[in-house]
Parts: sequence; C-alpha cells; structure tokens
Amino acid sequence: MKFHFLFVVVGIMGSVAFLPNASAMADKQTTRLEPLTIKGENKEYHFLVEIADSSSERRRGLMHRENLPIDNGMIFLFDDPAPLSFWMKNTLIPLDIMFLDERGVIQHIHRNAVPHSREHIAPDDPAIAVLEINGGLSDTLGIKVGDRVVHRAFSGAQ
Repeated sequence: MKFHFLFVVVGIMGSVAFLPNASAMADKQTTRLEPLTIKGENKEYHFLVEIADSSSERRRGLMHRENLPIDNGMIFLFDDPAPLSFWMKNTLIPLDIMFLDERGVIQHIHRNAVPHSREHIAPDDPAIAVLEINGGLSDTLGIKVGDRVVHRAFSGAQ
C-alpha cells in the first residue's frame, strides 16, 4: 500500500505531525472483497472482487485506481435486469467489462476498454450485473460469452 503524507508544522516549538493527505485518503476506500469464480468449458478461474451495490459505489467504480491486482476485480450488482451503459471516464487502467444475466452467465464482453474514454459501452441485452477485471485478462484466460460467474448474487451459486 502506498502512503502519501502532508507535513504540518504545529506550535512555536516546530512540532511536526504526519497526516495523510487528501489524495491518499481518496485512494483508501473501505472495500468488501468476496470470492468469485468464472467457470467455462474445462476451466475455472478464481478472483476476489469488490462489491459495488449502492449507487455511490457504482458511480465510483474503479475510477482513479492506478492498478488492480491480477486476481481482483469489481462486480456491479443491480436489483433488476436492465440495459446498462458503462464508460471509462476517470478510469486509469484498461479493463475487460463483462455483462451478466440473472444466472451469472456472461452475455457480452467488452475487451480492453480504453482508459479515460467517454465511449458508452452498452450491449443490446439487459444485464443484472457487470464484472470488471484487468484489460486483456479475459483473452489471456480464454474467458468467453456463455461462461458462468459463480457468486452469491446469482441463483444456484456453488
């Protein structure tokens, strides 16, 4: 973990206090990490994902992150299936963005979304969840449309 400090001089004696600056405070977010597995034909990949299930968490997403551990990601959970649209404004790292149905089946993969892009990524089919992992990783691992995401959010998750 990277820490940034702001030096503050206090009092006549010149005491120095170390306080995290605003940038470091913004980088440090309370995260809930949960296991998630992607199952495909004769393959299984395990991740730890952050949960974005409130409107503020979904708005923030992975913006302003300088990196994402290779086995981590973020899953955006919604109450009902709907047409969803994502973009990469203020996102510093390329991402693979997967749109999932209510069973956790991958319906669409947008590979290597470009950092800072304002292009809307919006497949035609409704989705109830979106999974983001490092850009290019779905190709490297052979993840494809039709593979199934196993997570507590989906019925029959095992």
